[in-house]
Amino acid sequence: MLACLVTGATGSIGRALARRLQGRASHLRLLARTRRGDLPIDAEQVTGDFADLASMERAFAGMEAVFLYTPARPDARLLQVAARQGVRHVVLLSSASVVKVAPEAANPVAERHRGMERHVQQAGFDATVLRPDTLATNCLAWADEIRRHARVSVPYPSSLRNPIHEDDVAHVAARAMLDPGAFGGRSFLLTGPQPLSIQAQVEAIGHAIGQSIECRQITAQAAIEGMSRGPSAMTVEVAARLVAYMEKTTRERPALTADFLDVIGQPPRRFAEWAVDHAHAFRPTAVPTLPASPARPDAGPPTD
Repeated sequence: MLACLVTGATGSIGRALARRLQGRASHLRLLARTRRGDLPIDAEQVTGDFADLASMERAFAGMEAVFLYTPARPDARLLQVAARQGVRHVVLLSSASVVKVAPEAANPVAERHRGMERHVQQAGFDATVLRPDTLATNCLAWADEIRRHARVSVPYPSSLRNPIHEDDVAHVAARAMLDPGAFGGRSFLLTGPQPLSIQAQVEAIGHAIGQSIECRQITAQAAIEGMSRGPSAMTVEVAARLVAYMEKTTRERPALTADFLDVIGQPPRRFAEWAVDHAHAFRPTAVPTLPASPARPDAGPPTD
């Protein structure tokens, strides 16, 4: 058994991975930016931030296998600290964009993940690299509109995706963390079991919550403007690239891989299962109503 550190423990994949490692690691440590009382299991909690190398030095201390994700600004020093602290194996959550988008395209998302992979390799780790294509959790971005208006507004409802359940990604990550000898130096391109249009995904969510949801088509420009504002805003450039990719996948089917099946021995879960697992996020919030006030015995008839 190995001592394992899960970074991003409050994220969807980190939470799922922590559950899968419980009782299977000699010591399990969970890292989050702030101490949280809602982590999924009883394990050692530490606080830290990738940009705070002193905090990461403490987090890496005594750990043999580490799950890392790609931060907004990859820093080679983070991996150097891990190596100095004796970390033996890294499982990196990267992105399928690394292999789908050529370097000359200068795609900022692909380049960020490509840079993190390079830092891991240069630090001397024989790492396992996980490259999920479309995470099903991306659909949680629709939750507010579904709860409020029972609709999803997108520019291309027929755009195809190959969404994978976050727990399926965590399943592969757990295997890799617990068996570095078998998984070191390998990369996995992870997809769901079938291509689905956005329209079909919306219908699956509607079925899961027992409600009809409209998939409303909007203009590409309206979609870009919507993605580039609000608390989860992305840059206009990234939003425009995403919308362009959505248009592209109305004409081209995204690839499916057998990597999950090869590692786990069973196919990944269908999107309908993910929708059921996350139905609570999409159900309208009930608005409490106050009971009618009883009539006062001495109240006279209403007056105009």
